[in-house]
Formats: sequence, C-alpha cells, structure tokens
Amino acid sequence: MRRTIYLLLLAICTGITLHATAQADLIEVAPNSNKVILDDSHVRVIEGTLKPGEKTAMHHHPDHMIYFTSGGTVRFTMKDGTTKEQTSKTGEARWNEAVDHQTENVGKTIVKYVIVEPKGGKM
Repeated sequence: MRRTIYLLLLAICTGITLHATAQADLIEVAPNSNKVILDDSHVRVIEGTLKPGEKTAMHHHPDHMIYFTSGGTVRFTMKDGTTKEQTSKTGEARWNEAVDHQTENVGKTIVKYVIVEPKGGKM
C-alpha cells in the first residue's frame, strides 16, 4: 500500500513539474491563425496570419527564421514583461534567437509570415 501511494505521489509530482516547466508552442496557443506546413526530422515550417488587433498567448520559439509575406507592425511582450514594437516589410526575412513572448498586431494591416525552425542546431 505504501509503495502504491509513493508511486502515485511520484507520478503526480512529476506531472506537475513537467507541466510547470513546459513551454507553450505557437500552434497550441494560436491554432486558428498558425498551421504547420512541414515537419520532418530537419525542420518545422509554420505559416501564420495575424489580423489587426489579434494577439497570441505567451509561447516559445526555438532559434528560427521568419519571412514576412505581408508586412506590418507587431508588439512583442517578453516573458519578463518588457515590450518591443517591430515593423516589418513585405519580403523581409530575419533570424531570431530562441524566445518566449506573446505577439499582438498593433497595425492596421494583416501580417502574414512563414517561420522556419531548424531542428538540431542552427541553419
């Protein structure tokens, strides 16, 4: 009986620890505006759209490249609460280090993008 209780408590504690340290994925927090268009052993590619006023919940990106198929102005709120606004032009691409943030389209145009997340290291 003690062993059963111990194993149950261990499972509960492990589950809580895993949940507390897990990082939210963009597809989980914004499935209506983002979709995976390729996911293999080398790379994950996400296509996304952020309408004016639309916001995502806090999520994590590993190191990644983003290409804007339709530019606009976005406000990023970082995990520590700091914010940064960024305006991107259509056709612009940039490399970003791993980050935890939420995103809000603060402009008047729809922002469309493709995110490329390499697996197993940088591009």
